[in-house]
Amino acid sequence: MNDVGRLFAAFLAPALLVSATSLLILSINVRLMGIVSRLRHYVHAKYDAAKTKLRHTHLKSSQLRRGRN
Repeated sequence: MNDVGRLFAAFLAPALLVSATSLLILSINVRLMGIVSRLRHYVHAKYDAAKTKLRHTHLKSSQLRRGRN
């Protein structure tokens, strides 16, 4: 009976190690996805702000040109 327990433990130990490793990798993946998502949001917001600023600059310059003519 003791041999069956040791055999069961011998099969179960690697499975637990693989399962724990998989959960760790999954956790790291979720954190990285969150970081990438926040970074993409930041880049899009920065791009939109630059685009809006450029639009306002062009608008002001065209208004100044019209006022001079």
